Amino acid sequence: AVAIYIAIDPSLYSKSAINLLPPKHRDRAYDVFGAMGFSLRRWFAGRLCSMVLIGILTYIGLSLIDMPVPLALAFVAGILEFVPYLGPILTLIPILLVALLEGPIMVLYAFLVYCVIQLAESYLIEPMIEERAVSIPPAYVIIVQVLGGVLAGIMGVILSAPLAVTVTVAVQMLYMEDVLGESVQVMGSGRSSSAIGKRMSTWRGR
Repeated sequence: AVAIYIAIDPSLYSKSAINLLPPKHRDRAYDVFGAMGFSLRRWFAGRLCSMVLIGILTYIGLSLIDMPVPLALAFVAGILEFVPYLGPILTLIPILLVALLEGPIMVLYAFLVYCVIQLAESYLIEPMIEERAVSIPPAYVIIVQVLGGVLAGIMGVILSAPLAVTVTVAVQMLYMEDVLGESVQVMGSGRSSSAIGKRMSTWRGR
């Protein structure tokens, strides 16, 4: 919920933080926060694509094994996909409960379908979509999620991807551009940070 609210209207939260900075640094801060908001929206769009794909794959897989109410179970799987790792675990519960009504063989088939879909999601679908949406290499996404889980448990896993996006943008603009003097493109945009900053200049009038 926090990620959704921030991605929809980042200016509501960034303007208060920017006003705490000295006036001479505020223009650059607007550029940085604008680029972060842009990249977060791209990341959020990628998450929506993952949710839709998982829902479709779940429906197809459950239909192939003649599972009852496959559409409803697929809808639940798609919604819970927004939360990394914890969502897929919760998805398994209603699938197994419905499968139990059909017998142990259906439970086995349902579990196999679930495992195949989740393996594809964890190591193929999500990393590839994240790379297309915000230009994060697939291996980087997996490494960040593992480190987040080790350092902060489930909250680290949930927040790892958006934090990776914001930290990468900050490093690109505040270190590579301001310190090293290099010209970089904001992840997922194909444009320079100055172009993104101009696009987000309407924040200053809000």
